[in-house]
Amino acid sequence: MNLGQLAMLLRAKYLVDVVGHTKVTGLPFTAEELQGVLTDVIGGLEA
Repeated sequence: MNLGQLAMLLRAKYLVDVVGHTKVTGLPFTAEELQGVLTDVIGGLEA
C-alpha cells in the first residue's frame, strides 16, 4: 500500500481527513523518517 491506498481506505471507512505520505522505493519507512513526517504534520496543526 504505497500509492495512497491506506489513506483512501481510512477516508472511505471513517470519513476523516487524512494526510498521506507515500514512498515508492521498495524499502520500508524508517522510524526517523516517520518521526520527521509526524513532527511536520503536528507542527502544521499547531500553527
